[in-house]
Amino acid sequence: MQGGSRRGDRLTNADLAAAGALVAIGLALRWAAALKPLWLDEIWSVKLLPGVFSPLRILTAHAEVNHYLNTFYLSFVPPTSWWPAYRLHSLIAGAAAIPLAGLCARRLGRAEAWAAMALTAFSYPLIHYSSEARGYSLAVCFSLASVIFLRRWLAKENFRDAAAFWALASLGLLAHLGYVFVLAAAGFSAWLVLARRERRFLPLRSLITLGGVPVLVLAALCLGDVRFMPFVGAPPQTVADVGRGALSLLVGGPEAGALSWAAAAAAAALTLAGMAALAREDEGEAVFTALLIFILPLASVAVFRPRSPEIRYLLLAMAFALQLAAAGLVRLWRSSAAGRALAGAAAVLILAGGMTRTARLIEVGRGDALAALDFMSARTSGPQVSIGSDNDFRNGMVESFYAPLVQPPKQLVYYKQGTWPAAGVDWVVIHSFDLRGRPPRGLRVGGVDYAYSAEFPYSGLSGLTWVVYRNARAGSVNPE
Repeated sequence: MQGGSRRGDRLTNADLAAAGALVAIGLALRWAAALKPLWLDEIWSVKLLPGVFSPLRILTAHAEVNHYLNTFYLSFVPPTSWWPAYRLHSLIAGAAAIPLAGLCARRLGRAEAWAAMALTAFSYPLIHYSSEARGYSLAVCFSLASVIFLRRWLAKENFRDAAAFWALASLGLLAHLGYVFVLAAAGFSAWLVLARRERRFLPLRSLITLGGVPVLVLAALCLGDVRFMPFVGAPPQTVADVGRGALSLLVGGPEAGALSWAAAAAAAALTLAGMAALAREDEGEAVFTALLIFILPLASVAVFRPRSPEIRYLLLAMAFALQLAAAGLVRLWRSSAAGRALAGAAAVLILAGGMTRTARLIEVGRGDALAALDFMSARTSGPQVSIGSDNDFRNGMVESFYAPLVQPPKQLVYYKQGTWPAAGVDWVVIHSFDLRGRPPRGLRVGGVDYAYSAEFPYSGLSGLTWVVYRNARAGSVNPE
């Protein structure tokens, strides 16, 4: 991790034009994916602190969904049905990550940099989270940028580069606390470089100069907010399933199923090949990447034993793993004629798989609860629509957010569990994170039968499906 670009040369006008085209295509894909309505976690973020512009209040909100910079941005967004307004910060950060990935990978070579930019531009996980009103896209952007300035500082120990690293690392923590993995990996690899350079085991002054500010920011966040933060939880998954899904998505594969095993194996092979190439170029860089992608996530699982691991918590590692996959593809391409054919086929499959998933995201989004409410409103007589569900917190929050936008306009009356009328409600909403299961054709709740009416699915990764059931009695049942 010595800084600079050993193989890089000056960018030409053609390079800049090609890079601009990749950024434009990547932004267009992210923009298209941002046009669908918000899902639960985004709505929760919007409703967390509306109109609160106090940084101190935001930094002490004690909520799992409180990604500080995301919450701060959303506090300035007025209520609107133009959904990209809530996601503009993520879209910009997602587009910026494309050239930053190229700059990060450029030290391995020109071809590796272009491959990294292309994989980043077309990566389904990065497109997904770059089109969502959350902090993940910002965290990826600041992670890539901070590593660039970390290298610069290690090469020259320039104060301006140190200050830039302080700012970017602090912003990374404020974007999402998952940046702590980047900070830890950066600190260890920097220690390795500095200890060898200064010929002492603990180059304390240099380490404090580099990491003192972001460590203080992390400590303040932990003391003021993180230790009070409740955990709401998510659908249970095993660590093995999450790891396999992340690797599979890296190369355009599915999150689950038999094909995900093959895709995960291919991703592992490419990243290990890229790691081998990186280790030959820069041992410190290889240590940083190994820590971030493999060692720290596994160590955190062993120590903290998370109840509900999620693929999105590995997104920062995946952004850097894409650079290794790019290097692995280039290495394969250069190996032989057969290698060129294999690398070309692999690149096509990766892009095709990612675009297939992205097309599904653009088509159905993260679950269209507004369309479901419109569906219920249009099929209920009278001025009111009574609704119940299987989860008051999740579905009730979504219903209250979209109620003013329902067409045709009607009063939506949401009944919490235990308060349903004896004759039942007009509609029952069942939410699901299962992409493969088939919903039952009917329900019986409180002695009242409900018939399956429609399903409003989500594309996967984040979001949820709403399955709508109608009171089986003739006509509709309206609250008194």
